[in-house]
Amino acid sequence: MNPYLHEVAHRLRSRSTIGVVLVALLATAVGVSTVYNAAPSVGIDAVGYAYYAGGALHLDLWALDVLGEGVSGVRAEVAFVPVSNSTVFPPPPLPPPLYTTNVTSDASGVLAVPAPVPVGNYLVEVSAHDPELPQATLTGLLSSSFLVSPGADGAVQLLGPAFNTVPVGNYIAQDRLLVFWAGANGTAPAGLRLDACAPVTQEFSGPPANCSGLSTTTLGSVNAYLTFFAYPSLPTPALGVDQTVFTTLELVNATGAVLAASSFQGAFGPAPPSVTAPYSIDVAPGVGVLTSYAFDLGFFLPIAGFVMVYWGTTRPRASGSVDMVLVRPVTRRGIFLAQYAAVVVVLLASAAAEVLAFDLYATLLLGESLPASFVPALIAGALVAGLAFSGLLLLASHLFRTTGPTLATGIAVLLATSLFWSAILFLAVVSTGASANGAEYSALLLRSQLVAPPQYVGVIAGSLTLTSTDGLANGVTYASVGVGTAVVVVAGLVWVLAPLLAAFFRATRQD
Repeated sequence: MNPYLHEVAHRLRSRSTIGVVLVALLATAVGVSTVYNAAPSVGIDAVGYAYYAGGALHLDLWALDVLGEGVSGVRAEVAFVPVSNSTVFPPPPLPPPLYTTNVTSDASGVLAVPAPVPVGNYLVEVSAHDPELPQATLTGLLSSSFLVSPGADGAVQLLGPAFNTVPVGNYIAQDRLLVFWAGANGTAPAGLRLDACAPVTQEFSGPPANCSGLSTTTLGSVNAYLTFFAYPSLPTPALGVDQTVFTTLELVNATGAVLAASSFQGAFGPAPPSVTAPYSIDVAPGVGVLTSYAFDLGFFLPIAGFVMVYWGTTRPRASGSVDMVLVRPVTRRGIFLAQYAAVVVVLLASAAAEVLAFDLYATLLLGESLPASFVPALIAGALVAGLAFSGLLLLASHLFRTTGPTLATGIAVLLATSLFWSAILFLAVVSTGASANGAEYSALLLRSQLVAPPQYVGVIAGSLTLTSTDGLANGVTYASVGVGTAVVVVAGLVWVLAPLLAAFFRATRQD
Protein backbone atom coordinates (compact mmCIF):
# COMPACT_ATOMS: atom_id res chain seq x y z
CA MET A 1 0.00 0.00 0.00
CA ASN A 2 1.09 3.56 -0.64
CA PRO A 3 2.80 4.70 2.59
CA TYR A 4 0.77 7.90 2.72
CA LEU A 5 -2.54 6.07 2.31
CA HIS A 6 -1.31 3.63 4.95
CA GLU A 7 -0.73 6.59 7.28
CA VAL A 8 -4.26 7.90 6.66
CA ALA A 9 -5.76 4.45 7.28
CA HIS A 10 -3.68 4.06 10.43
CA ARG A 11 -4.98 7.38 11.81
CA LEU A 12 -8.58 6.45 11.01
CA ARG A 13 -8.18 3.22 12.99
CA SER A 14 -6.41 4.82 15.92
CA ARG A 15 -7.70 5.60 19.41
CA SER A 16 -8.11 9.25 18.42
CA THR A 17 -10.96 8.29 16.09
CA ILE A 18 -12.64 6.45 18.94
CA GLY A 19 -12.27 9.58 21.04
CA VAL A 20 -13.92 11.68 18.31
CA VAL A 21 -16.82 9.20 18.17
CA LEU A 22 -17.33 9.64 21.91
CA VAL A 23 -17.25 13.44 21.53
CA ALA A 24 -19.79 13.20 18.68
CA LEU A 25 -22.10 11.10 20.84
CA LEU A 26 -21.85 13.66 23.62
CA ALA A 27 -22.57 16.49 21.18
CA THR A 28 -25.58 14.59 19.84
CA ALA A 29 -26.88 14.10 23.38
CA VAL A 30 -26.58 17.85 23.95
CA GLY A 31 -28.48 18.48 20.71
CA VAL A 32 -31.27 16.11 21.77
CA SER A 33 -31.49 17.83 25.14
CA THR A 34 -31.59 21.27 23.51
CA VAL A 35 -34.48 20.31 21.24
CA TYR A 36 -36.34 18.47 23.98
CA ASN A 37 -36.18 21.44 26.35
CA ALA A 38 -37.59 23.72 23.63
CA ALA A 39 -40.35 21.33 22.59
CA PRO A 40 -42.92 22.53 25.18
CA SER A 41 -42.76 26.00 23.58
CA VAL A 42 -44.23 24.63 20.35
CA GLY A 43 -47.55 26.42 20.29
CA ILE A 44 -50.88 25.58 18.70
CA ASP A 45 -53.60 28.21 19.01
CA ALA A 46 -56.73 29.12 17.12
CA VAL A 47 -58.79 31.84 15.56
CA GLY A 48 -62.43 31.33 14.70
CA TYR A 49 -65.93 32.62 14.25
CA ALA A 50 -69.50 31.80 15.27
CA TYR A 51 -72.87 32.29 13.54
CA TYR A 52 -76.44 31.00 13.57
CA ALA A 53 -77.84 29.15 10.57
CA GLY A 54 -80.39 26.41 10.10
CA GLY A 55 -81.45 26.47 13.73
CA ALA A 56 -77.96 25.73 15.06
CA LEU A 57 -75.07 27.70 16.47
CA HIS A 58 -72.07 27.05 14.25
CA LEU A 59 -68.62 27.40 15.81
CA ASP A 60 -65.61 27.06 13.49
CA LEU A 61 -62.16 27.12 15.08
CA TRP A 62 -58.97 27.10 13.00
CA ALA A 63 -56.18 25.26 14.83
CA LEU A 64 -52.98 26.99 13.72
CA ASP A 65 -49.34 26.31 14.39
CA VAL A 66 -46.83 29.06 15.12
CA LEU A 67 -46.52 29.79 11.38
CA GLY A 68 -50.25 30.40 11.04
CA GLU A 69 -50.79 27.16 9.12
CA GLY A 70 -53.59 24.70 9.84
CA VAL A 71 -52.88 21.72 12.10
CA SER A 72 -54.85 18.57 11.34
CA GLY A 73 -55.70 15.90 13.89
CA VAL A 74 -56.22 18.23 16.88
CA ARG A 75 -58.88 16.72 19.11
CA ALA A 76 -61.11 18.92 21.24
CA GLU A 77 -64.00 18.59 23.64
CA VAL A 78 -66.36 21.55 23.23
CA ALA A 79 -69.11 22.41 25.71
CA PHE A 80 -71.80 25.13 25.37
CA VAL A 81 -72.93 26.56 28.70
CA PRO A 82 -75.88 29.02 28.57
CA VAL A 83 -75.18 32.37 30.20
CA SER A 84 -77.97 34.68 31.43
CA ASN A 85 -78.03 38.45 31.12
CA SER A 86 -78.80 38.80 34.82
CA THR A 87 -77.25 41.79 36.59
CA VAL A 88 -77.70 40.23 40.02
CA PHE A 89 -74.56 40.30 42.17
CA PRO A 90 -73.09 37.93 42.91
CA PRO A 91 -74.02 36.23 39.64
CA PRO A 92 -75.82 32.90 39.93
CA PRO A 93 -73.78 29.72 39.41
CA LEU A 94 -73.49 28.48 35.84
CA PRO A 95 -75.82 25.69 34.78
CA PRO A 96 -74.48 22.46 33.29
CA PRO A 97 -73.52 22.47 29.60
CA LEU A 98 -76.48 22.46 27.24
CA TYR A 99 -74.51 20.62 24.57
CA THR A 100 -71.13 18.85 24.54
CA THR A 101 -69.33 17.24 21.63
CA ASN A 102 -65.91 16.01 20.52
CA VAL A 103 -64.39 17.10 17.23
CA THR A 104 -61.12 16.64 15.32
CA SER A 105 -59.56 19.25 13.04
CA ASP A 106 -59.59 18.44 9.33
CA ALA A 107 -56.76 18.75 6.81
CA SER A 108 -57.08 22.56 6.88
CA GLY A 109 -57.00 22.67 10.67
CA VAL A 110 -60.73 23.48 11.03
CA LEU A 111 -62.74 22.17 13.96
CA ALA A 112 -66.35 22.58 12.80
CA VAL A 113 -68.93 22.40 15.60
CA PRO A 114 -72.63 22.70 14.72
CA ALA A 115 -74.38 22.98 18.10
CA PRO A 116 -78.18 22.41 18.20
CA VAL A 117 -78.85 25.13 20.77
CA PRO A 118 -81.28 28.06 20.69
CA VAL A 119 -80.25 31.66 20.09
CA GLY A 120 -78.61 33.12 23.16
CA ASN A 121 -75.36 33.80 24.96
CA TYR A 122 -73.04 30.89 25.61
CA LEU A 123 -69.83 30.28 27.45
CA VAL A 124 -67.89 27.91 25.23
CA GLU A 125 -65.42 25.68 27.09
CA VAL A 126 -62.73 24.03 24.96
CA SER A 127 -60.16 21.45 26.01
CA ALA A 128 -57.90 20.22 23.21
CA HIS A 129 -54.78 18.18 22.57
CA ASP A 130 -52.75 17.03 19.59
CA PRO A 131 -52.06 13.27 19.78
CA GLU A 132 -49.44 13.53 17.02
CA LEU A 133 -47.50 16.27 18.86
CA PRO A 134 -48.17 15.56 22.55
CA GLN A 135 -45.48 17.95 23.78
CA ALA A 136 -47.13 20.94 22.07
CA THR A 137 -48.71 23.67 24.18
CA LEU A 138 -52.31 24.41 23.15
CA THR A 139 -53.31 27.91 24.12
CA GLY A 140 -55.93 30.59 23.55
CA LEU A 141 -59.25 29.39 22.15
CA LEU A 142 -58.11 25.77 22.36
CA SER A 143 -57.62 25.77 26.13
CA SER A 144 -59.97 28.35 27.55
CA SER A 145 -63.53 29.56 27.90
CA PHE A 146 -64.96 32.36 25.78
CA LEU A 147 -68.34 33.98 25.18
CA VAL A 148 -70.23 33.68 21.90
CA SER A 149 -73.39 35.58 21.03
CA PRO A 150 -73.52 36.08 17.26
CA GLY A 151 -77.13 37.32 17.32
CA ALA A 152 -79.32 37.12 14.23
CA ASP A 153 -79.09 34.39 11.61
CA GLY A 154 -76.09 34.81 9.31
CA ALA A 155 -74.30 37.44 11.45
CA VAL A 156 -70.71 36.41 12.14
CA GLN A 157 -68.92 36.96 15.43
CA LEU A 158 -65.16 36.93 14.90
CA LEU A 159 -63.21 35.17 17.65
CA GLY A 160 -59.64 36.38 17.91
CA PRO A 161 -57.91 39.35 16.29
CA ALA A 162 -58.19 40.07 12.57
CA PHE A 163 -54.50 41.03 12.33
CA ASN A 164 -51.85 38.67 13.65
CA THR A 165 -48.06 38.37 13.57
CA VAL A 166 -46.50 35.03 12.59
CA PRO A 167 -42.98 33.95 11.59
CA VAL A 168 -42.23 33.36 7.92
CA GLY A 169 -40.61 30.03 8.79
CA ASN A 170 -39.93 27.73 11.70
CA TYR A 171 -36.22 28.53 11.52
CA ILE A 172 -36.41 32.15 10.32
CA ALA A 173 -36.61 35.06 12.79
CA GLN A 174 -38.62 37.24 10.46
CA ASP A 175 -42.33 37.89 10.76
CA ARG A 176 -45.21 38.39 8.39
CA LEU A 177 -48.79 39.53 8.74
CA LEU A 178 -51.73 37.10 8.90
CA VAL A 179 -55.23 38.46 8.27
CA PHE A 180 -58.18 36.35 9.43
CA TRP A 181 -61.73 37.12 8.34
CA ALA A 182 -65.05 35.46 7.54
CA GLY A 183 -68.16 36.62 5.70
CA ALA A 184 -71.87 36.14 6.43
CA ASN A 185 -72.87 32.58 7.37
CA GLY A 186 -69.20 31.68 7.79
CA THR A 187 -68.40 32.06 4.09
CA ALA A 188 -64.93 32.96 2.85
CA PRO A 189 -64.46 36.72 2.42
CA ALA A 190 -64.55 38.11 -1.11
CA GLY A 191 -63.75 41.47 -2.64
CA LEU A 192 -61.87 42.78 0.42
CA ARG A 193 -58.55 44.58 0.43
CA LEU A 194 -55.94 45.43 3.03
CA ASP A 195 -54.76 49.03 3.17
CA ALA A 196 -52.04 50.67 5.25
CA CYS A 197 -51.14 54.23 6.12
CA ALA A 198 -48.67 56.03 8.39
CA PRO A 199 -50.47 58.65 10.47
CA VAL A 200 -48.55 61.08 12.67
CA THR A 201 -50.01 62.18 15.99
CA GLN A 202 -48.92 64.23 18.94
CA GLU A 203 -46.88 62.37 21.53
CA PHE A 204 -49.02 60.38 23.96
CA SER A 205 -52.01 60.73 21.63
CA GLY A 206 -53.61 57.62 20.22
CA PRO A 207 -53.65 56.86 16.50
CA PRO A 208 -56.73 57.56 14.35
CA ALA A 209 -59.40 54.87 14.13
CA ASN A 210 -58.50 54.14 10.50
CA CYS A 211 -56.83 55.64 7.43
CA SER A 212 -59.74 57.94 6.51
CA GLY A 213 -58.41 61.14 4.94
CA LEU A 214 -54.83 59.82 4.78
CA SER A 215 -52.69 58.59 1.91
CA THR A 216 -52.98 54.81 1.85
CA THR A 217 -51.07 51.92 0.30
CA THR A 218 -52.99 48.83 -0.79
CA LEU A 219 -51.17 45.70 0.37
CA GLY A 220 -53.35 43.20 -1.49
CA SER A 221 -56.68 41.42 -1.68
CA VAL A 222 -58.31 39.32 1.02
CA ASN A 223 -60.35 36.52 -0.54
CA ALA A 224 -59.76 33.69 1.92
CA TYR A 225 -60.19 33.03 5.61
CA LEU A 226 -56.41 33.21 6.13
CA THR A 227 -54.30 35.59 4.04
CA PHE A 228 -50.58 36.26 4.51
CA PHE A 229 -48.82 39.55 3.75
CA ALA A 230 -45.27 40.79 4.04
CA TYR A 231 -44.87 43.62 6.49
CA PRO A 232 -45.64 46.91 4.74
CA SER A 233 -42.69 49.16 4.10
CA LEU A 234 -44.16 52.65 4.34
CA PRO A 235 -42.29 55.94 4.02
CA THR A 236 -41.92 57.46 7.46
CA PRO A 237 -43.06 61.09 7.50
CA ALA A 238 -40.80 63.74 8.95
CA LEU A 239 -41.56 64.06 12.64
CA GLY A 240 -41.81 67.30 14.52
CA VAL A 241 -41.34 67.87 18.22
CA ASP A 242 -43.39 65.55 20.42
CA GLN A 243 -44.81 63.58 17.51
CA THR A 244 -45.23 59.85 17.02
CA VAL A 245 -45.64 57.92 13.78
CA PHE A 246 -47.96 54.91 13.60
CA THR A 247 -48.62 52.25 11.01
CA THR A 248 -52.34 51.67 10.63
CA LEU A 249 -53.90 48.67 8.91
CA GLU A 250 -57.50 48.55 7.75
CA LEU A 251 -59.62 45.90 6.07
CA VAL A 252 -61.93 47.49 3.50
CA ASN A 253 -64.80 46.02 1.50
CA ALA A 254 -65.82 46.77 -2.09
CA THR A 255 -67.93 49.79 -1.04
CA GLY A 256 -65.04 51.35 0.88
CA ALA A 257 -66.40 50.56 4.33
CA VAL A 258 -63.77 49.77 6.96
CA LEU A 259 -64.49 46.36 8.50
CA ALA A 260 -61.52 46.25 10.88
CA ALA A 261 -58.56 48.48 11.71
CA SER A 262 -55.51 48.32 13.96
CA SER A 263 -52.52 50.58 14.56
CA PHE A 264 -48.95 49.93 15.64
CA GLN A 265 -46.58 52.52 17.02
CA GLY A 266 -43.59 53.01 14.76
CA ALA A 267 -43.07 51.84 11.22
CA PHE A 268 -42.81 48.11 10.62
CA GLY A 269 -39.23 46.93 10.91
CA PRO A 270 -37.06 44.09 12.23
CA ALA A 271 -39.03 43.86 15.47
CA PRO A 272 -42.62 42.55 15.48
CA PRO A 273 -45.35 45.17 15.93
CA SER A 274 -47.16 45.29 19.24
CA VAL A 275 -50.08 43.24 17.97
CA THR A 276 -51.90 40.70 20.10
CA ALA A 277 -51.02 37.64 18.06
CA PRO A 278 -52.79 34.32 18.64
CA TYR A 279 -49.56 32.50 19.43
CA SER A 280 -47.77 31.73 22.63
CA ILE A 281 -44.26 32.64 21.42
CA ASP A 282 -42.87 35.56 19.42
CA VAL A 283 -40.66 33.55 17.10
CA ALA A 284 -40.69 29.96 15.90
CA PRO A 285 -39.02 27.58 18.37
CA GLY A 286 -36.59 26.34 15.73
CA VAL A 287 -34.71 29.65 15.76
CA GLY A 288 -33.68 29.51 19.40
CA VAL A 289 -33.08 25.76 19.32
CA LEU A 290 -30.82 25.92 16.27
CA THR A 291 -28.88 28.95 17.51
CA SER A 292 -28.29 27.32 20.88
CA TYR A 293 -27.18 24.02 19.36
CA ALA A 294 -24.91 25.81 16.89
CA PHE A 295 -22.85 27.28 19.74
CA ASP A 296 -22.70 23.86 21.38
CA LEU A 297 -21.54 22.37 18.08
CA GLY A 298 -18.88 25.05 17.85
CA PHE A 299 -17.56 23.83 21.18
CA PHE A 300 -17.58 20.09 20.50
CA LEU A 301 -16.04 20.10 17.00
CA PRO A 302 -12.88 21.87 18.23
CA ILE A 303 -12.70 19.27 21.02
CA ALA A 304 -12.89 16.56 18.36
CA GLY A 305 -10.08 18.27 16.46
CA PHE A 306 -8.13 18.54 19.69
CA VAL A 307 -8.47 14.77 20.26
CA MET A 308 -7.40 13.93 16.70
CA VAL A 309 -4.34 16.18 16.67
CA TYR A 310 -3.22 15.49 20.23
CA TRP A 311 -3.31 11.70 19.91
CA GLY A 312 -2.35 11.63 16.25
CA THR A 313 0.45 14.21 16.12
CA THR A 314 1.35 15.82 19.45
CA ARG A 315 2.03 12.67 21.45
CA PRO A 316 3.74 10.70 18.61
CA ARG A 317 5.98 13.67 17.85
CA ALA A 318 6.94 14.11 21.50
CA SER A 319 7.73 10.39 21.82
CA GLY A 320 9.84 10.35 18.62
CA SER A 321 7.63 7.94 16.66
CA VAL A 322 7.31 10.47 13.83
CA ASP A 323 11.08 10.29 13.31
CA MET A 324 10.77 6.49 13.08
CA VAL A 325 8.12 6.89 10.37
CA LEU A 326 10.46 9.15 8.42
CA VAL A 327 12.92 6.25 8.11
CA ARG A 328 10.60 4.91 5.42
CA PRO A 329 10.68 6.46 1.90
CA VAL A 330 8.36 9.30 2.82
CA THR A 331 8.72 13.05 3.29
CA ARG A 332 7.76 15.32 6.12
CA ARG A 333 5.33 17.11 3.78
CA GLY A 334 3.67 13.85 2.81
CA ILE A 335 3.31 12.60 6.39
CA PHE A 336 1.93 15.98 7.53
CA LEU A 337 -0.66 16.08 4.73
CA ALA A 338 -1.64 12.43 5.31
CA GLN A 339 -2.23 13.10 8.98
CA TYR A 340 -4.20 16.25 8.19
CA ALA A 341 -6.28 14.36 5.61
CA ALA A 342 -7.29 11.90 8.31
CA VAL A 343 -8.31 14.82 10.55
CA VAL A 344 -10.45 16.28 7.74
CA VAL A 345 -12.20 12.96 7.06
CA VAL A 346 -13.01 12.29 10.71
CA LEU A 347 -14.17 15.85 11.47
CA LEU A 348 -16.30 16.01 8.33
CA ALA A 349 -18.00 12.74 9.25
CA SER A 350 -18.48 13.93 12.83
CA ALA A 351 -19.94 17.30 11.77
CA ALA A 352 -22.31 15.68 9.29
CA ALA A 353 -23.47 13.07 11.82
CA GLU A 354 -24.13 15.66 14.53
CA VAL A 355 -26.04 18.04 12.25
CA LEU A 356 -28.13 15.27 10.71
CA ALA A 357 -28.89 13.77 14.13
CA PHE A 358 -30.05 17.20 15.33
CA ASP A 359 -32.18 17.59 12.20
CA LEU A 360 -33.81 14.19 12.73
CA TYR A 361 -34.68 14.81 16.35
CA ALA A 362 -35.86 18.36 15.67
CA THR A 363 -38.15 17.00 12.96
CA LEU A 364 -39.64 14.45 15.37
CA LEU A 365 -40.24 16.95 18.17
CA LEU A 366 -40.83 20.28 16.42
CA GLY A 367 -42.67 18.87 13.43
CA GLU A 368 -40.44 20.47 10.77
CA SER A 369 -37.00 19.59 9.46
CA LEU A 370 -34.22 22.06 8.81
CA PRO A 371 -34.43 23.87 5.47
CA ALA A 372 -32.36 21.93 2.93
CA SER A 373 -29.96 24.85 2.45
CA PHE A 374 -29.19 24.98 6.19
CA VAL A 375 -27.71 21.47 6.43
CA PRO A 376 -24.58 21.88 4.24
CA ALA A 377 -23.97 25.38 5.64
CA LEU A 378 -24.06 24.13 9.24
CA ILE A 379 -21.85 21.13 8.42
CA ALA A 380 -19.36 23.47 6.72
CA GLY A 381 -19.44 25.85 9.68
CA ALA A 382 -18.82 23.04 12.16
CA LEU A 383 -15.99 21.72 9.98
CA VAL A 384 -14.38 25.16 9.87
CA ALA A 385 -14.49 25.40 13.67
CA GLY A 386 -12.93 21.95 14.03
CA LEU A 387 -10.25 22.43 11.36
CA ALA A 388 -9.32 25.90 12.59
CA PHE A 389 -8.64 24.57 16.05
CA SER A 390 -6.88 21.50 14.65
CA GLY A 391 -4.58 23.79 12.68
CA LEU A 392 -3.83 25.86 15.77
CA LEU A 393 -3.00 22.75 17.78
CA LEU A 394 -0.84 21.39 14.95
CA LEU A 395 1.09 24.63 14.94
CA ALA A 396 1.54 24.45 18.70
CA SER A 397 2.70 20.84 18.38
CA HIS A 398 5.53 21.93 16.09
CA LEU A 399 6.44 24.98 18.17
CA PHE A 400 6.83 23.13 21.47
CA ARG A 401 8.93 20.03 22.03
CA THR A 402 6.81 18.54 24.81
CA THR A 403 3.14 17.74 25.25
CA GLY A 404 2.62 19.88 28.36
CA PRO A 405 2.89 23.35 26.76
CA THR A 406 0.94 22.18 23.71
CA LEU A 407 -1.86 20.76 25.83
CA ALA A 408 -2.02 23.86 28.04
CA THR A 409 -2.05 26.19 25.04
CA GLY A 410 -4.82 24.23 23.32
CA ILE A 411 -7.05 24.11 26.38
CA ALA A 412 -6.52 27.81 27.12
CA VAL A 413 -7.36 28.89 23.56
CA LEU A 414 -10.42 26.62 23.42
CA LEU A 415 -11.88 27.89 26.68
CA ALA A 416 -11.09 31.53 25.94
CA THR A 417 -12.68 31.49 22.48
CA SER A 418 -15.73 29.40 23.40
CA LEU A 419 -17.11 29.45 26.94
CA PHE A 420 -15.52 32.71 28.06
CA TRP A 421 -15.49 34.73 24.82
CA SER A 422 -18.44 36.98 25.68
CA ALA A 423 -17.12 37.57 29.20
CA ILE A 424 -13.64 38.46 27.91
CA LEU A 425 -15.06 40.94 25.41
CA PHE A 426 -17.33 42.44 28.07
CA LEU A 427 -14.42 43.00 30.47
CA ALA A 428 -12.28 44.44 27.67
CA VAL A 429 -14.99 46.95 26.73
CA VAL A 430 -15.78 47.90 30.32
CA SER A 431 -12.08 48.41 31.10
CA THR A 432 -11.94 51.13 28.43
CA GLY A 433 -14.81 53.00 30.04
CA ALA A 434 -17.18 52.26 27.17
CA SER A 435 -20.72 51.01 27.63
CA ALA A 436 -21.37 47.28 27.36
CA ASN A 437 -25.05 47.83 26.60
CA GLY A 438 -26.97 48.84 23.54
CA ALA A 439 -26.70 48.28 19.83
CA GLU A 440 -23.05 49.31 19.53
CA TYR A 441 -21.86 46.65 21.94
CA SER A 442 -24.09 44.04 20.30
CA ALA A 443 -22.61 44.90 16.91
CA LEU A 444 -19.08 44.62 18.33
CA LEU A 445 -19.88 41.24 19.87
CA LEU A 446 -21.26 39.85 16.61
CA ARG A 447 -18.27 41.03 14.58
CA SER A 448 -15.85 39.69 17.18
CA GLN A 449 -17.21 36.16 16.75
CA LEU A 450 -15.46 35.97 13.39
CA VAL A 451 -12.09 35.93 15.16
CA ALA A 452 -13.03 33.07 17.51
CA PRO A 453 -13.27 29.69 15.70
CA PRO A 454 -15.71 28.07 18.17
CA GLN A 455 -18.13 30.95 17.54
CA TYR A 456 -18.12 30.35 13.78
CA VAL A 457 -21.02 27.87 13.76
CA GLY A 458 -23.10 30.40 15.68
CA VAL A 459 -22.31 33.01 13.03
CA ILE A 460 -23.53 30.58 10.37
CA ALA A 461 -26.74 29.83 12.29
CA GLY A 462 -27.42 33.49 13.03
CA SER A 463 -26.90 34.42 9.38
CA LEU A 464 -29.25 31.67 8.22
CA THR A 465 -32.01 32.44 10.72
CA LEU A 466 -31.63 36.21 10.23
CA THR A 467 -31.06 36.74 13.93
CA SER A 468 -28.45 36.32 16.64
CA THR A 469 -28.57 35.29 20.27
CA ASP A 470 -26.66 38.32 21.47
CA GLY A 471 -27.80 41.05 19.12
CA LEU A 472 -31.50 40.49 18.58
CA ALA A 473 -32.51 42.32 21.74
CA ASN A 474 -31.09 45.53 20.31
CA GLY A 475 -32.40 45.00 16.79
CA VAL A 476 -28.94 43.98 15.60
CA THR A 477 -28.33 41.06 13.26
CA TYR A 478 -25.20 39.79 11.51
CA ALA A 479 -26.31 41.27 8.20
CA SER A 480 -26.96 44.68 9.76
CA VAL A 481 -23.37 44.90 11.05
CA GLY A 482 -21.78 43.96 7.73
CA VAL A 483 -21.28 40.26 8.42
CA GLY A 484 -22.66 39.05 5.10
CA THR A 485 -22.11 35.85 3.16
CA ALA A 486 -18.84 36.97 1.54
CA VAL A 487 -17.36 38.03 4.89
CA VAL A 488 -18.37 34.75 6.54
CA VAL A 489 -16.87 32.67 3.70
CA VAL A 490 -13.60 34.62 3.70
CA ALA A 491 -13.31 34.35 7.49
CA GLY A 492 -13.86 30.59 7.28
CA LEU A 493 -11.19 30.15 4.61
CA VAL A 494 -8.72 32.25 6.62
CA TRP A 495 -9.31 30.18 9.75
CA VAL A 496 -8.82 26.91 7.91
CA LEU A 497 -5.83 27.89 5.77
CA ALA A 498 -3.81 30.26 7.97
CA PRO A 499 -3.10 27.84 10.88
CA LEU A 500 -2.67 24.95 8.43
CA LEU A 501 -0.09 26.74 6.29
CA ALA A 502 1.79 28.01 9.35
CA ALA A 503 1.90 24.48 10.83
CA PHE A 504 2.86 23.00 7.44
CA PHE A 505 5.73 25.46 7.06
CA ARG A 506 7.01 24.68 10.56
CA ALA A 507 6.56 20.90 10.19
CA THR A 508 8.55 20.69 6.97
CA ARG A 509 11.56 22.36 8.53
CA GLN A 510 14.08 20.26 10.44
CA ASP A 511 13.87 20.97 14.16
